[in-house]
Amino acid sequence: MKYQVTKDDFLPKLIAALRSGTYSKATGALQRLPREGVTGGFCCLGVLCEIAGIEADKTSSGVEGLTNAVYEGNTGVLPDRLAAAIDVSAHGDFQQPVKFNDRTFDSLVQLNDRHDTTFDDIADVLEGLAAQGNGLKRYGM
Repeated sequence: MKYQVTKDDFLPKLIAALRSGTYSKATGALQRLPREGVTGGFCCLGVLCEIAGIEADKTSSGVEGLTNAVYEGNTGVLPDRLAAAIDVSAHGDFQQPVKFNDRTFDSLVQLNDRHDTTFDDIADVLEGLAAQGNGLKRYGM
């Protein structure tokens, strides 16, 4: 599969998508599908899967009894092929810990799953990393 993002352009595309208002935020899965009494939403890495053009399998993965989309066999981290293609670790690990709101985070997964962070907050962190030349650990590191 040819992804719609590359190593060189995924970060600005992800920042734009997070700021677009198109995606609602969820925690604990790349994408939580809506069901009775549960609002659906995306992890920031799930947004990356979406803008990369990965077709989500929208069946129940059974994780925590909720319905989660599956992206190339993954429900919680970047699919291996996408991570390799854009040269980023599957959890979106930072090269150095990132301070945000008096807490320290090691990855995009941790930052996303903090319930008081918004996609705008995550986009702000990514913009800071982009200004430093990316700031995300490379695939396989």
